Amino acid sequence: MTRVSATVEWEQADRTPEPLHFAVGDGFADDLAPNPNAMLLATIMPAMHHGEDRVRVDGAICPRLRDGLVVALDRLWHATGRSRARPVAIETTEGFAPPTPRHPERTASFMSGGVDALAALRRNRLSYPPDHPGAIADCMLVHGFDFGGPGDPDLGRDRFERDRVALEKLTRSADANLLCVETNLRRLEAPGLCFPIESCGAALGAVAHACSGRLTEAVAGSSAAIRDGGPAAQHPLIDPSFTSSSAVTLRQDGAWSGRLDKIRLLSDWPEALDVLHCCNDPQIASGAVNCGACEKCLLTMTELLVCGSLDRCSTFEADDVSADQIVRLSGTPPAELPAEHLEALRAEMFHIDASGYDAWHDLIEPLERTGRRDLASAVSSLLRECDRHHAWVEQRDWKGRIRRLDARWLNGTLTRLAGVGR
Repeated sequence: MTRVSATVEWEQADRTPEPLHFAVGDGFADDLAPNPNAMLLATIMPAMHHGEDRVRVDGAICPRLRDGLVVALDRLWHATGRSRARPVAIETTEGFAPPTPRHPERTASFMSGGVDALAALRRNRLSYPPDHPGAIADCMLVHGFDFGGPGDPDLGRDRFERDRVALEKLTRSADANLLCVETNLRRLEAPGLCFPIESCGAALGAVAHACSGRLTEAVAGSSAAIRDGGPAAQHPLIDPSFTSSSAVTLRQDGAWSGRLDKIRLLSDWPEALDVLHCCNDPQIASGAVNCGACEKCLLTMTELLVCGSLDRCSTFEADDVSADQIVRLSGTPPAELPAEHLEALRAEMFHIDASGYDAWHDLIEPLERTGRRDLASAVSSLLRECDRHHAWVEQRDWKGRIRRLDARWLNGTLTRLAGVGR
């Protein structure tokens, strides 16, 4: 592979200098460049989390990117409840100057084999003629995000290689190239940094700018709906200003679509059903694409079932979903367990996030309409348990009110005696 690299040196953080790199296959060597804008995007969030006062980059930084970072990161920092009042300072050795984009314009997308990425490619193919500059010409598969993340750089290498082979077949059928990119940028993360919430958008922008010799626009399938107002470092309203420069624009696709709409779009695309990958279970059986048992898998399987395509999706072994499988997702503790353990188990076992909640909720009516009232009832039960869980976590239920009063007036005495807060 062909690689470009830089050395990251820390001023406040107690860390030794670390290499940062981006690499592509030799066939794409001319498209990779040691882009200062890529290095800035790769380091800006780790610098903030490590308490650095500044990021100083060798080379010139695009003023559009600088301005977007200052505004977007300040908002993100406040929205996530951080105590730091401002983003780190951005400095350069060669000032601020707009880079010249490649000519002709060329569009690429990020490809993981997941619902959002596949739907973005499918929608693009149905919307743009092949010779249009907005038509996706390249699909980027990144090693170093989910696979080979902040720990072992070879983690998931076998699964990544298997995905690469499958996605090469898919992209050929869509008249696009598969561009494999490797990076170690997640090794810079600080403990406690949540990559999907706080750093994913900047990381995608870093990869896109590292490949600025090949593309002028990078499309990421949106996992956040436009209605989602919570803080996130990858959001359809933030990415265009947060991660774009005068040479490369990053945008999200599909923010107006729910997951069920995206599954409907993919249900008529056999090649997508042969590669659909939604599971990140690290303990998945060798050779399996999806475990078929986790929340993400069961959500996707239920959506495919509603759309009449589960039996045609070869990446899932089952062709049906049971109500028991869905109910078990709530992590409702067995009734025979001692009462003092119930609350702690609920907190540990429940694991459906806000976007998942909305996706499950959108399935209730279609399930009833297609005659699967057993599954609709199971989903309703799951969401009720989710509501109770969040009320418990946020201390909005009666036990939460007791805990707050106990903490304020009794120094936690009731909690220690009754085990309510365990």
